[in-house]
Amino acid sequence: MNLRDRIERAFERWARFVQGHRWSVILISLALAGAAASGVVRLEILASAESYLRKGDPEKKIYEDFRRTFDNDETVFFLLEAPDVFDPTFLARLRALHEDVEAQVPYVTKVRSLINARVVRGEGDRLIVEDLFEEWPETPEALAAIKARALANPLYRNLLLSEDGHYTIVNMIVAPPSVESSEPAGAPDPFADDDIAVAKPVERSPFLEQHELKRVSDALDVLAEKYRAQGLTLWISGGLPLVHDIMHTIEADMTRFSAIALAAIAVLLVILFRRVSGVVLPL
Repeated sequence: MNLRDRIERAFERWARFVQGHRWSVILISLALAGAAASGVVRLEILASAESYLRKGDPEKKIYEDFRRTFDNDETVFFLLEAPDVFDPTFLARLRALHEDVEAQVPYVTKVRSLINARVVRGEGDRLIVEDLFEEWPETPEALAAIKARALANPLYRNLLLSEDGHYTIVNMIVAPPSVESSEPAGAPDPFADDDIAVAKPVERSPFLEQHELKRVSDALDVLAEKYRAQGLTLWISGGLPLVHDIMHTIEADMTRFSAIALAAIAVLLVILFRRVSGVVLPL
């Protein structure tokens, strides 16, 4: 008896066994399928670099300790484009966006933009520190003076404001809850002094968890769509949105390719068995 005959005999014995114990085989198969399917709800997609280090890895602990000590926050940007950043209508929307970020985006510890940009200047023997928009301009002359001061400030150039005055940013510092930011609230800042208080620190991972990352990204998307609908041209940039987009892409691709795989299997089963039960039961 050659190998092919032995394989065919084995399949024949298996078929006779299944036929003779069909209800037991069906129940056991359903139980195994249910046990396997129960793990689907616990599946999660990890796209961050630190997720590739196993839990308890000494290198990961060193990295986390470093982040806690020196830098556990993330920077996220709204980049805004306008024919003139200092147009009164644009500035009003920029101020509204700045305030909405402070109020609606979770885990934000600082927000920086032209709205709260700090100006340091000298008058005689005095050093004056004030906001760029210490007083909201009510006249074209006042607005022109603020524009000239901002475009001439080297600390703003290509950081808060492009040289041609067509682009500006809203810069957000995002840190995990109950973990001190590397730049605590109330610390001196060259651009802003209306910082948001940070919660009392407790021991936890210095990285945002997946559900926290989703909350931040969802809030940013909501604000982006809100202000795009008002005519603003803006983009979201930063490590957190990138990781969220990668996760979303992976999830969408998994759904798409899983459906394609099931469809291909179903077609092959139709060709093989040519009956409904031969397709439904294996799937």
